[in-house]
Amino acid sequence: MSYDGPEVPGYILRRLRQGQGSGVILFGPNAPDAETVRRGTDRMQRAAGGAALVATDQEGGDIRSLAFAGPAVSQADQPTPE
Repeated sequence: MSYDGPEVPGYILRRLRQGQGSGVILFGPNAPDAETVRRGTDRMQRAAGGAALVATDQEGGDIRSLAFAGPAVSQADQPTPE
C-alpha cells in the first residue's frame, strides 16, 4: 500500500489492523524528515501488531525518496561478491 503526504492516513492503519495489508512503501512526499518517518512507522507497526513491512523506493542515484538520508550506492555500482 502507499499514500499521499507525510501523515499516515486512518485507512492505512485500519487495513493493517484488520490484516487487509501487510506492508507500506514510502515515497518522497511521505518522508520529509527522519522524525516524520519514525512517527509514521511507529504508528504502522502498532496497528499491525509489530508485523508491518515498511519499505522505501530508495534506489540510489538521482532518485532519493529519503532526501534526508545520506547517499547510497546504487545496485549497479555495488561490487559483486567473489
